[in-house]
Amino acid sequence: MSATPKQVIYPMRYLRPLWENPADAEAAFKSRLADFLGGGVDVVPLGRARAGIHLAARFARLRTGNRSRVVMLPHTIPDVINMVRFADCEPVFVDTLPDSTNVDFDHLTEVVDDKTCCVLITHYHVNQERIGDIRELCRQRDVMLFDDCAIALEGDYQGRCMGATTDASIFSMSGFKSLNYVWGGALATDREDIAAYMNDELATFPELTPAQYKEHMLAVLKYDLATRPGIFSGVTFPAIRRKSRVGCGQEALCFVRRETEAIEETVLSRPRPGVLGELVRKLDTVGQRLAHRRMIAAVYDRFFADRRVAPEASDAVRAGSCFTFYPILVAPERRDRIYRQMIERGYHIGLSVYPNAHETEAFSSVSGRSRNISRLVRSMVSLPTHPKVTRDYAQALATMLSKMACHFVPAIAFV
Repeated sequence: MSATPKQVIYPMRYLRPLWENPADAEAAFKSRLADFLGGGVDVVPLGRARAGIHLAARFARLRTGNRSRVVMLPHTIPDVINMVRFADCEPVFVDTLPDSTNVDFDHLTEVVDDKTCCVLITHYHVNQERIGDIRELCRQRDVMLFDDCAIALEGDYQGRCMGATTDASIFSMSGFKSLNYVWGGALATDREDIAAYMNDELATFPELTPAQYKEHMLAVLKYDLATRPGIFSGVTFPAIRRKSRVGCGQEALCFVRRETEAIEETVLSRPRPGVLGELVRKLDTVGQRLAHRRMIAAVYDRFFADRRVAPEASDAVRAGSCFTFYPILVAPERRDRIYRQMIERGYHIGLSVYPNAHETEAFSSVSGRSRNISRLVRSMVSLPTHPKVTRDYAQALATMLSKMACHFVPAIAFV
């Protein structure tokens, strides 16, 4: 069985969207995505998804006057936290439950205070479990609630699509997402005041230029080419295997993200019309990809039901989740060895998709707690679910990993 990459770039046209100028592209994008999200929301197109975090935090601060604290999860890329700081807000970190990506609700109630302007929750491979309770807490304390749905497009919660369960939702449509271009995103909200503010702000932003897309486009294209079938099996994966034999604690074939010290012009920019046209063109493919990921997740469930991340998540929440990866738990002290041995046996898997930013120098002094996240990022192994992963491949991978786990780690120590 040939090696399959842990992650792929879904097909996209790289250059053509930079020069196309379809009529009414923005109106079509807003209308189609709003319908896709179940209707009843306004959609604001973003040149870069992280602009939605920045503008949402700024709106919450302005709305609440002297409040400036944003309670958020540090299990994210550092630039998400930078977007909050660039809005003149103070991040405060809330922890997750043990072995979980679900917010520790008790801790959340402690850190949401009279200086908090908003709470930002993140949906990971499995959606947040207690959205209703979090929403009610925010209502009682007059705090706004936003959710980062970067990897949760077309997820749902209690019959409502992500994008309609909080005051505003931010979606990413950059290179690695199920609906993708080099950069891109959207904010969805059912509040007229938020939509009006966002649209007024976006109207002042310049349009992204082809030159601004270029640098990131080359990085995405490089990863795309490296993970295409012939190149991956013949060149890329042998290189990954060689690196894993000498490396420790780091993934091979990582996509390096550049973090910023000041807000970039590209963030405060609008998407090109051709990019919006490209996203609209591919919107109908999202459901097919989601159905495939959920099918592969069901295969893994048969092997790892007692070892999955967020074990407390209900069947209903898991059924509405997007499973960009399928994360499981292993003993932290054994994780790197298991990872390297799976690579050695021909299976490309990942580790934690995000770091604990609280452990980085830039954010180590941020108030809050993240001890459960610290353990989680050292205990997680992420299994691929994308459309190039067949049912047979997923079963073979899970069988091998199950045998390896039993060999390396006593069952009681595995979880």
